[in-house]
Amino acid sequence: MASLHKQKNKPNWFCAFTTSDGTRHFKSTGTTDKKQAEQVCRAWAKASLHGERLNADKAREIIASGVADVMAASGDTLPSATIREWCTRWLEVKEIENERTTHTRYEQAIRVWLEYLGSSADKNLETLTADSLLKFRDDCANKVSVGSTNTNLRIIRACLNSARQQSLIGSNPATLVKSLKERAESKRREMKLAEIQNVLKVCGKTDWRGMVWPR
Repeated sequence: MASLHKQKNKPNWFCAFTTSDGTRHFKSTGTTDKKQAEQVCRAWAKASLHGERLNADKAREIIASGVADVMAASGDTLPSATIREWCTRWLEVKEIENERTTHTRYEQAIRVWLEYLGSSADKNLETLTADSLLKFRDDCANKVSVGSTNTNLRIIRACLNSARQQSLIGSNPATLVKSLKERAESKRREMKLAEIQNVLKVCGKTDWRGMVWPR
């Protein structure tokens, strides 16, 4: 159970709480406002209950919730957005600012990223880590060219940088992920007969058939 206390000659409120191992803690909340101190103390107590089960995602959730409560106690609100919400908003802005071809490339990169994230795209932006973006980069590299991978990463970096400027995230984790080095150009192999036949089948009787037909 957590509780607030005052110490003689010290203006800030102190929080007393017990961690899951039975240890009692006594810490300054860093504020003289009792409502804010209560929210800080409540967040600490909530986190302490998880003990060794407190993982990174849960810690961020508790911190974000605690900060939001503190700001609400002072009459402010904490701006927030899920990854999907912000990407949608960012694309809407970029559609106005950029040429259609540029915007189409932005849409493609964001679509690939959101598909990779799956249900995690509906988590708060603050849950993003450099490691998650590193894994996305490597996943792209296994499917598309290095150039396309770097372009995807560059677009996501720009998207998250805008989120940082809007105070939706404290820092941009994509800046910690390096672009891949371009590999030496590889020679393209000739298409096999079966592959050509498949392409022609898809083309049907359209004009594309004449363009694809080997000469």
